[in-house]
Amino acid sequence: GNVAEDLVGRISQFTDGSNLWGISSTANGPDTIRAQWSSASDAGPWTDIPAYNADFTLATNIPVSGTVTLWLRIETPTSTAFFGQFSSTITVTALRH
Repeated sequence: GNVAEDLVGRISQFTDGSNLWGISSTANGPDTIRAQWSSASDAGPWTDIPAYNADFTLATNIPVSGTVTLWLRIETPTSTAFFGQFSSTITVTALRH
């Protein structure tokens, strides 16, 4: 039946073949991104995503027929030794509350 849900997110590592970018919860830097999300507005407040391939809670106890709008921002590296196209996947999973 219909139940309240929690939303959990996960981001995979930015890669270009064997080239990788790190992630930091404090600042982007050389070959390092900073990823953040907000459910308030496109102006934040922002919550840092602390690690790749680890679940982070986006929202809890969303009622049946409820909605949540999410914003994501990624601060790209300040410099990089790699010049290919990097990619990552963001996954959002709804779990029974």
